Amino acid sequence: LSGINHTASGRTAFAGITMMARIQNLIFIILFLGIMGLLGWLTERHSMQLDLTWGNRNSLTEASVNALKELNQPVTITAFVRDGSKAVHDIIKDLVERYQRHKPDIELKFLNPDVVPQLVREHGITVDGEILVQYGKRQETLQNPGEKGLTHLLVKLAGAENSFVAFLSGHGERDLLGAANHDLGNFGEQLEQKGFVLQAINLIKTPAIPDNARVLVISSPKTPYLEGELQLIEDYLEKGGNLLWLTEPAANDGLAALAAHLDIRRLPGQVVDATSRLFGINDPTFALAVEYPKHAISEQLHSQTLFPQATGLVSADESDWLASPVLQTLARSWTELDNIEGDIRYNEGTEERPGPITIGLALERPSATERENGIPGAQRIVIIGDGDFLSNTYLGNGQNLDLGNAIFQWLNHNDSFIDIGTVSAPDAQLQITQAGAIGLLLTFLIGLPLGLLGAGITIWFKRRRR
Repeated sequence: LSGINHTASGRTAFAGITMMARIQNLIFIILFLGIMGLLGWLTERHSMQLDLTWGNRNSLTEASVNALKELNQPVTITAFVRDGSKAVHDIIKDLVERYQRHKPDIELKFLNPDVVPQLVREHGITVDGEILVQYGKRQETLQNPGEKGLTHLLVKLAGAENSFVAFLSGHGERDLLGAANHDLGNFGEQLEQKGFVLQAINLIKTPAIPDNARVLVISSPKTPYLEGELQLIEDYLEKGGNLLWLTEPAANDGLAALAAHLDIRRLPGQVVDATSRLFGINDPTFALAVEYPKHAISEQLHSQTLFPQATGLVSADESDWLASPVLQTLARSWTELDNIEGDIRYNEGTEERPGPITIGLALERPSATERENGIPGAQRIVIIGDGDFLSNTYLGNGQNLDLGNAIFQWLNHNDSFIDIGTVSAPDAQLQITQAGAIGLLLTFLIGLPLGLLGAGITIWFKRRRR
């Protein structure tokens, strides 16, 4: 009886343990399914991505993100891609998804151009993969879309109503729409692509500077302005207008009164720079800027900019304007007062000034509306002691184009859009010598297989001896 009782109690205990194990398994399955369901629910509503590429190449640059923050309306992007162009389809989809992470109201649609010929003709679509970007009531197309082009286009559409640029003409100025070597036509095309509307103003024929001009450009006039024209320029500045003034050494432009109004002075002579020889430039009148003072205009410049025949600039110690240098030459430069011929050198004890020489100034003060009504705002002026750096001849040197773009964006108060670049991968090519290639061949095609074979034979012999 005793044995029977022990057996019965053992069976009861075993049954209890089995029941507990089943209950634990059931609870585990329920919790597991619940956790999986919760994770599925979270992934439907929340997403997280991590870009581990060099320089975060698969993410938007900070400038593009800042540009998206300025867009307060939805964006519709229509991509015209043929059904068989899967690679083009994927490239556009990946690009737009980067923007959608920061601005969810960007809508992307794909259309086969062969199916919608009327839309293709209406919008002038000519390339497979061309996109149509619509923002508010404005729209524009873009071929070969990439981050830089798409962001610039969005900036253009968003700021199209506030980017009117007036440039003075009638006194031999450099023409922002001109094709001559000394003109600024190539740079003007760049501005138009970014949404700036350019218009020449002759103050004799049109005796007023339009009130809606966001920026006035005075680009190296060769003959003096009349007294009435100077008064119109000063009236424009008193109203809070922004100005870009490109001047030259010993300029006969009659703008001394304007310089006094802005509390700046142009140094006599012209800048010469011995550093230019290091870059293969034998003309000492070509000044180089390699290191830049801290300013919103120049903070994204990391390479040299070139300035043929520049003049130095000095700001007054006491002024209503907050003056900041944006361009300076290196220490091996100076302002030369004599003719540039033969052996020239800095003459100490004269009016010549040693480097570094400031050749670019940014001025800022409260706008007229803030001064009168307390409404926040700033008036901005940029003076550059050279106009050649933006000319058709020299625009492609160094970062001259980037500098010009940054100046106009700053003057137009588009500080977030000054630098819109993309990150490229470093050189990923592996250079291997012939000896190295033979070593890799012997290692992986002969050495490694023989090593594995030898290890296998050794393990087999050891097991045979057991």
